[in-house]
Amino acid sequence: MIGVVILNFEDWHATERNLKSILDFEQSLSIVIIDNGSLSTKDYFGTTNENEIRKILFKKYEFYILKNNFELKVIRNDKNIGFSCGHNVGLSYLARHGLKFVCCLNSDLVFNAPSISEMGSDIDKNGSAIGSFAILDRNGELDGNLYRKLKSVTNLIREIVFGTQSERKSAQIVENGSLVEVPSGAALMFNMSRWTIRPPLPSDIFLYNEEFVLGTLAKRLNVTIFQSSRLPCVHLGGLSSTGKHILQIKKTFHQAKSIYVLYHRYKKQNLALVLIAATLFILKNSPVSVLKDAKYFIQKYI
Repeated sequence: MIGVVILNFEDWHATERNLKSILDFEQSLSIVIIDNGSLSTKDYFGTTNENEIRKILFKKYEFYILKNNFELKVIRNDKNIGFSCGHNVGLSYLARHGLKFVCCLNSDLVFNAPSISEMGSDIDKNGSAIGSFAILDRNGELDGNLYRKLKSVTNLIREIVFGTQSERKSAQIVENGSLVEVPSGAALMFNMSRWTIRPPLPSDIFLYNEEFVLGTLAKRLNVTIFQSSRLPCVHLGGLSSTGKHILQIKKTFHQAKSIYVLYHRYKKQNLALVLIAATLFILKNSPVSVLKDAKYFIQKYI
């Protein structure tokens, strides 16, 4: 069985639309919805109790859930702990239940094919650590706005991590035989045999965009990312997709210090490497100290 984490933040309409699209085309998935401290939850459901919310959703979609052997779990965080930590709550829950593949999704996506099951089969066959879906816009084209942002912020993180132009490295990500720049964190599937979940960082550290560094450092860490253009999902846009946090990075990335780490575990080794995955907690630090911190982690662990 494949696990799915859907991260909800202040938009239950979008989350239900995402859930319904999965129920329409998939079967035998274990779905966990993380409500990341949404203030609108009480108005939407009449309760903030995760078990009551689960009962409401189960009753509404009972026919699909029972017919196609789905499991449904709702976990509510008391406050918004951010993109990375929010997903880690769902990842940790599913990892404890022994699922080999776990898919992390933004709530503002919809599927019109069994892309999740097929991605699990694909990365199982090729042994990839990560599977990345093609993100389409409402017109059925690759979401150019999203991928331009991905490239822009990836370049900034390369600047922080590698310093000079000559030290920057591009990712080697396979897309049906060709190379792409970086995956999107809006829809990623993790091969859990290749990863160890780091416990959530302190709740005042608000993290985004680890996918940028997954791409930036993938080649150096020998992490294979499989990106399939034949397995799409549609990006409708929502509160999680305003791009405001990306503009914030552009203005203040030199002050970013906190570094979020995931441990990548090789298949045949028990040695953990540290993947630098975000530098987005804004503190009053100089660019020199930021670069020093990033290089320290790389020199020590990579």
